[in-house]
Amino acid sequence: MRTGLAIRQVKIQSGTPLLLGLILLGWIYSIAQVLTMDAAGSVAQAGPGMQFVAAVKAALTRDPLAFESLSLCVTGEPQWALIDFGKAFAMWMGMVLAMMLPALLPMLKGGQTLPQRSSFLEFLVGYVVSWIPFCAIAVVCQYLLRQAGFLDEFMVSDSAALTLGIFGFVALFYSARLETRRFADDRRIRSRPRPMNSFRDGLAHGLSTFRRCWPLMTVMFAVGLMNIIAMALLTALMADPSRFMAARLRDSNRSAGSGRGNGLLALAAYASIRHDADNEVAHEPQ
Repeated sequence: MRTGLAIRQVKIQSGTPLLLGLILLGWIYSIAQVLTMDAAGSVAQAGPGMQFVAAVKAALTRDPLAFESLSLCVTGEPQWALIDFGKAFAMWMGMVLAMMLPALLPMLKGGQTLPQRSSFLEFLVGYVVSWIPFCAIAVVCQYLLRQAGFLDEFMVSDSAALTLGIFGFVALFYSARLETRRFADDRRIRSRPRPMNSFRDGLAHGLSTFRRCWPLMTVMFAVGLMNIIAMALLTALMADPSRFMAARLRDSNRSAGSGRGNGLLALAAYASIRHDADNEVAHEPQ
């Protein structure tokens, strides 16, 4: 029995550094994009809460344009070159590594037995590949929204209608799942041991996570595609959305759903008002 326990511990330890390394890679790339934004004051304009990041960058580098020569960001102009589509795709894939791979951590915490490192790597590749179609569609949406003027040069929603529409959709999506008890079903399914041995297992698990979490990824269009503060908050939620929602199942069906919906709509209204106020300040004559 002790030998079996030791083998399980070795397997978990052999897979965890690989997973944590990929998560760290995603966050490093996302932060690097913010650091290479190439306009004075652009970090502060990258979404709600990013003023703090801008202050930290200024304190550490004492140069608002530090690292701009790396040029990892999509152009702020409406017209994109081919390389900008590549940069946008890399940005979304970085977000997948940073925000969606942590959804696997509860499985490790729960004692999930991992295969050998090579098999687990195949699983992770399948998991990430399952998100590629979403990233490709997100890049197209990002380009079209920028062309139409719904995103500003800092890739933050410049339209109250877009912001309210996104938050309203997310509220309705999760309220409907809450009322039909889908989150409780998801949690029961996720509590069962699942194979993590192959590329196909990774695809299956990635698609399962995609069905639960893709609406939350669209929130980034509203709060800023390079807003690492919003990324951190959404990552904490998407790591186990069913746990967050299951806490509301102890309340009544409709009251819990409507409460979450109202909260999201209130947040959307705040984001719209705050962004409009920031734009007014930014465009005041000096």
